[in-house]
Amino acid sequence: MKSKIKLLLTAFTSVLFVPIISQAQYIPPNEQDPLIEYDSNGKALFDKFNVIVRFDRSVVNDTVIDDTDKDSGLVSEFINATVLDLLIDSGYFTEELLDLKIHKVHRSLTTGITHSVTRLGDTITIPPTFVSTFMIEWDTAQGYTLDVLIDTLLTFWPIVRHAQKNYYYYEHDIPNDSILTVGRQAGLVPSAATPNGHSNLDDAWDVSIGSDNTIVAIVDSGIDWDHEDFSRDGSGNASQSRVVGGTDFQGKNKKLDIFTVTDFDHRTALGKTGHGTQCAGIIGAIRDNTKGISGIAGGNLGDSILGVRLLAQRASQRDGKVDSKTAEEAIVQSVTGNSNFGDGAHVVNLSFGGAKQGSKTDRQLMNAMEYAYNNHVSVAASSGNNGISEEVVPASFRDHWCLKTGAARFDRERASFSSFGYYMDFIAPGDSSVITSMDRTGGYERFRGTSASAPFAAGVS
Repeated sequence: MKSKIKLLLTAFTSVLFVPIISQAQYIPPNEQDPLIEYDSNGKALFDKFNVIVRFDRSVVNDTVIDDTDKDSGLVSEFINATVLDLLIDSGYFTEELLDLKIHKVHRSLTTGITHSVTRLGDTITIPPTFVSTFMIEWDTAQGYTLDVLIDTLLTFWPIVRHAQKNYYYYEHDIPNDSILTVGRQAGLVPSAATPNGHSNLDDAWDVSIGSDNTIVAIVDSGIDWDHEDFSRDGSGNASQSRVVGGTDFQGKNKKLDIFTVTDFDHRTALGKTGHGTQCAGIIGAIRDNTKGISGIAGGNLGDSILGVRLLAQRASQRDGKVDSKTAEEAIVQSVTGNSNFGDGAHVVNLSFGGAKQGSKTDRQLMNAMEYAYNNHVSVAASSGNNGISEEVVPASFRDHWCLKTGAARFDRERASFSSFGYYMDFIAPGDSSVITSMDRTGGYERFRGTSASAPFAAGVS
């Protein structure tokens, strides 16, 4: 692989995010992707040759940014020639910098889309650097580390506003048996067998059962939109589904006006299918339709009261991991209230994360979470399943931007697997003995982990 970078700085300590995943997701050395860095346990950490760079808004080519059919190209097409000359003349980069491959992070955002209208009706400015944020394919084959590259880029402030690795995070569920069960929802209302593991939803439903005016974005693996428990008339037609839209961020970032793509099936071999469908079912499965389960905010079909509308925001890959670039794009587009770009979600569910190591954090993802908060959007994030006190990104960002949610067991005590500490806000049901949700095959199954707990927080938001 030909080197395209000339770097003069020395390496510094790298920032690693250890993903919280089950042992079943271990990738043996002979199957590991050579473009991804793994830890000693075979878990993906970050891309070896990709770096996310946020340039100053003034240095990008507006014509290319405004071409929504052009997701990627060469650096020389996207970045001002004068700036590229400056970088090359510095001695840190060769002219081959011009021919590096570059990808938009926010593929549907253009320079003319500058404002978002929140659910409270106020207008906020979309950070102008969102359109000047890219992922660049760097070649470090001659031994230069990715850390040296990032350190070098950061010396060019304010031309370069931020640079970081493209980290990986994982869904926070715990695989267990594949028996499909119906009616085991003691996490919502008490049962004779489990009288103390519930969240008093009976009393809450006397006040509210969900509103059709509320949009909930499930940033995950997709949603099985034609499941019987999302269909108002049981037909399985898109027009009757409570899943009212979505975007495949793992594809070309095109709105799913016609639902030809549903939930990924990457957990079939483990007896767990459709992580996004499971999360969505806890929140928005239709209530009082004689079928399956009741969603926390699923309305009351018998009284013709519709529950929340769901957005299927597919961000995870088939093996359940979510990278920084895709997570940022999905969150920002989900929460933006602008008919030319955003989806105007009121609530976002994030049932994924990774344990933070080192002194730095994923600033790209943190900025997206802050932007969601500025849009008055409630964001629920799961704490992870390591059973220790630790910082988990994004749930442990030390701020008020999200509802940081751990898992409770059948007796309302913290589940032993639930990570905790670092400004945790809530614990919610997360044990399979009290949770049944939907799967992507049209059936129902048990669900366990803080992945299940976060939708409880999202559902009552």
